[in-house]
Amino acid sequence: MELHSGTGFLYGPGVPQQYYADSIQPWDIRWVHFTARGLGTLLQGRGEREPWLFSWAGVERLDQLWSELLDYNMPPMQEGAARLSAITYEMIALIVQHAEAIEGIPKPGMRDRLTETAEWIDSHCREPLTLEQMASQASCSPSHFSRQFHSLIGKTPIEYLTECRILQSKTLLVSSNMTIKNIAELVGFANSTYFIQRFRKLEGMTPEQFRILRGAGNNNNLTNKTE
Repeated sequence: MELHSGTGFLYGPGVPQQYYADSIQPWDIRWVHFTARGLGTLLQGRGEREPWLFSWAGVERLDQLWSELLDYNMPPMQEGAARLSAITYEMIALIVQHAEAIEGIPKPGMRDRLTETAEWIDSHCREPLTLEQMASQASCSPSHFSRQFHSLIGKTPIEYLTECRILQSKTLLVSSNMTIKNIAELVGFANSTYFIQRFRKLEGMTPEQFRILRGAGNNNNLTNKTE
């Protein structure tokens, strides 16, 4: 997982650590080790079993606290330790409250489930699938499924489903005399208007234009209607 400026990661106690900088463009890294009673409650479970990746770009107060932490010369006094503790606590609280989680690359088990789910979508795309049904195939919640699917496949589940339907429609457009309306219904679109909109967005032309351009449009095909 590649991290950029304004991002960070949190390792919990005992979690194996492995990270490195780019040899050509090495990073400037700030780090702090800390421990405290009730830390699990404060962090709300983040970083306990695996690294928590987050982005804190835009949280200006964090930059100020980092500077204080780095510049602070702790005197050999109790109040010095207390001040460092207060700075660290505020940093953690700000990260928990305002930082946005970064989804990492799905783990091998999850990747397998996502790949299998994508194949399942391919073979069931003509059905009226919902996000919940697709997520159920991967055995995870719809929100988590959407993030992980996008991370692995590069598009949302709904986008992927739409593209599967468009692909099947293209085959029918060049191999049959079916009307645009019938093709739209057959491949899973609720109506031909939405089908035409999505087709134009993805292909840069209407289904009828695609049919004619591909040479399948003979005189009979040209009489097809979109109603």
